[in-house]
Amino acid sequence: MGLYRIEHVQLDRGLTCADLWTNERLEVSEQKLTHGVKPNWVIAVRTLAGIRPAIWRRVEIPSDAKLPFVSRVLIATMG
Repeated sequence: MGLYRIEHVQLDRGLTCADLWTNERLEVSEQKLTHGVKPNWVIAVRTLAGIRPAIWRRVEIPSDAKLPFVSRVLIATMG
């Protein structure tokens, strides 16, 4: 599971995201989600080897949030 910032949304196709820890790019194929997200939103994504990335849950975090706040939000979201 990782936190990713949405960089680009292609309506009905997918998202381009950047890992907040490594800055690696991730292409996510998810049609429905493209109608409800915007660039610069932060989302939690679970990736599994050999399987396309899947959206687990959306996490809204202000763009100026500090790391301790981000960690608390992620832990609370994961339950």
